[in-house]
Amino acid sequence: MPRSKSNKGKEDKTSEVGQQLSMEFLGPDQFIESLKILIQEMQTLPLEEQRTKLVEFAEELSLLEVETINSHLEKLRTIDKYVQIDVNLKETLLQVVDGFCKMYQAASDITQSLEKLGPGKAIVRQVPNAFLNGYGEMPNNPLIAAGIEAIFKGGKNARILQNGWSDSENDRPIYQHRGSKGGRIIVYPNPTNHHTDPLLTNESLWEFVESLNVFTSDVVLAVLAQLCEPSTGDKPKHPMLESVRITSDAILSYKGIQRWGTDRQELRKRVHDEMEKLRSLYFDVEKFPASDPTTKRWESKGVSWEGDRFFDIVKVEVYQNYIPKDGKKGEIEQIELSWLVRAGQWAYWWLNAQGRVWMGRIAHAIIELDHREVRSSEVLAKKLGQRLMLLLYAIRTTSTLELKIGNLLEDVGELVTLENRDKNWAPRTRDRFDEAILKLKEIGVFSDVTWPLGYGPGDSDRGKGWVEKWLASSIKISFAENLLSTSMTNNEQLTRPKVRPVEPSVERSTEGSTEVAKLKRGRPKSQESATTRMDGTLDGSAIRQARIEWAWSQEDLAKHLDISRTYLSQIEMGKRKPSKELTLKLNKWWAKTVQSVGEGVTCIDLPEPL
Repeated sequence: MPRSKSNKGKEDKTSEVGQQLSMEFLGPDQFIESLKILIQEMQTLPLEEQRTKLVEFAEELSLLEVETINSHLEKLRTIDKYVQIDVNLKETLLQVVDGFCKMYQAASDITQSLEKLGPGKAIVRQVPNAFLNGYGEMPNNPLIAAGIEAIFKGGKNARILQNGWSDSENDRPIYQHRGSKGGRIIVYPNPTNHHTDPLLTNESLWEFVESLNVFTSDVVLAVLAQLCEPSTGDKPKHPMLESVRITSDAILSYKGIQRWGTDRQELRKRVHDEMEKLRSLYFDVEKFPASDPTTKRWESKGVSWEGDRFFDIVKVEVYQNYIPKDGKKGEIEQIELSWLVRAGQWAYWWLNAQGRVWMGRIAHAIIELDHREVRSSEVLAKKLGQRLMLLLYAIRTTSTLELKIGNLLEDVGELVTLENRDKNWAPRTRDRFDEAILKLKEIGVFSDVTWPLGYGPGDSDRGKGWVEKWLASSIKISFAENLLSTSMTNNEQLTRPKVRPVEPSVERSTEGSTEVAKLKRGRPKSQESATTRMDGTLDGSAIRQARIEWAWSQEDLAKHLDISRTYLSQIEMGKRKPSKELTLKLNKWWAKTVQSVGEGVTCIDLPEPL
């Protein structure tokens, strides 16, 4: 169908805007004229298309010098003299330009205004260090946990791992993360980002899953840390409005990799490939309980959305002319590869300043560990460190974790199914596990490790049946204090009710070579509190508040405790006291729910079911 004249004129105008904004050095009048056309066009577009245009505009801004943007900023503030525009749209544009000015001003200061650039050279801007104090702040929520688990369970063993990737009803590989309070998050590959990409087959999708590796998770965590880098302030906590910039060189720097020449180019390409994988990894969230930032209500029946990703990513490439010694113009060389990154839709629920902000920390030393398969112990140390720090901040109740070794190996994609274990699997895995834990202690992530009795690094007893006993045994890990920030307390206030359970005391006895933990009801620390009474029973109002916050209906909790709904209602209203037997059940329910709330963590050793 031939295009109409009006449509053709609109396309020509759009093309003109693209040409003008893509110039590296625009004069003030040209800059304003380009913005005039851009704003007029945007006012006729739906909101989603306006956002797309803003991302494109931000990408073009990233190619300008700091001084150029600054010189045009004042004219942008008076742009209403040139054209009648929507006030909110103007403010959004101002925020975009202001954000770029602030972001790149640091780079300008470091390079002292990029003094005396030679002919043909492009500007390489510095990225603020996201690991300045030896750790990076990062979002930590069910979707991030699901994505990291899915990456860990990829690789060459993806098809033979216990509770790993599987075929869906349509024979497509998927990974399922189930929440402890209901709901699930489905992770799946969809590597078709361009019309030239080949048609997908089941085998090609499995090949994508098998290409996932710990370098992929390193890139994820580096980008997440960059999103929450201190100089960005609260920008990432306003989803869909703000993006941050990260470069391939910054990611390599976070990894502690120093290579130059062709090696550097190869590594940049490797980072690019991993970012492309992340663009191709999708999430469907089904009936996952969450708190709605708009209504301020807990959605106990769960919320659902489809087609989410870790980030919305826009790729930006910077080139320069290669000038040979004879002075003749040579080939164009790519000198920088960067991305403008914005949190995915998950940020509305879990990284929103209007609601709850779920945060954690990742030690820089973990990112720096070797990702190459030839250093298999360091690879396992990296996976364990990343998983344990996510788990630590998901639970938020203690600086010490006690976990079954088998569950931990399953979480990080190291537990193959029974029929796929050869005679060397168990001894090789145990040696790697011991070395990995010792490595994490050596680099300062763990402050203390208590090994299971008879299964420490120096224990040589590997008689018949030792594999099952080793996998069933528990290891206790304490984290270094510098990784335990006040943000754990702050997160606790944001994400959990301000009530506390009766803290159980723990007695340890040994049966054979394994340790057995016995929970005993302890006495309340204070004589009287909002949570506990003098007799050690939980306060009824505290039970009700926790039940609502943790998305338990009164009927479900009554059924769980094996009592009538009326009895539970009377306890919550303070009209009746629970019996000793019911008090023990309530304390066990409380302890179990506290450890599993929020993140949907299932790998921690919770109290036995009632």
